[in-house]
Amino acid sequence: MLEVKVRQPKCTFCPYHHQHTEACGKKLKGVYLRPFSRYCTGGKRPRVFKAQDPKERVPAWCPRRFSPCVVRVYHYKSPNTELLQYLLLQRGMNPFVSATDYAVCYESHTDISAEEIQNEVSGLNLSERLGFPLRPREVLEIDDGLHPYFFHLDDELRLHCIPFRKEDCSRNTLTGFSAKEVVQWRE
Repeated sequence: MLEVKVRQPKCTFCPYHHQHTEACGKKLKGVYLRPFSRYCTGGKRPRVFKAQDPKERVPAWCPRRFSPCVVRVYHYKSPNTELLQYLLLQRGMNPFVSATDYAVCYESHTDISAEEIQNEVSGLNLSERLGFPLRPREVLEIDDGLHPYFFHLDDELRLHCIPFRKEDCSRNTLTGFSAKEVVQWRE
């Protein structure tokens, strides 16, 4: 399984991060830009970086950041897909986690970051920290507004940070499962 490493986001890759490179000051939408200052246009009006703000990392005041983080749980979109993956496991094949096989079954908020989840030893402790159980072969998304990270819980209850194309499963809905079953999964 292809693993992804959780990294701290940087402002340098953000489309709203700019640097005023002129030697004279300038006024931009009511904000005065000093020579060679950095500023962000992500919010309603530009915001100038202060001296105590991090040089590369995203500051706490970033307008794109969600606080608390959004948590989404993806489950197989139908019982047939779940059965097929189970049969592949029984035959000794390691099934590929594809976003086209999944649909969103739960959405909430949490204060846990993606880095903290990657450092979790097992899925048992994770259920207590999230406040709801996570079932094997489900995909957990932690979205802080800057970069979403996806974690797959395997049958041995180990978390793996994986690449997952959320756009591929946006049209999928849970079919073949009753609403009562879906509610019971989170209790």
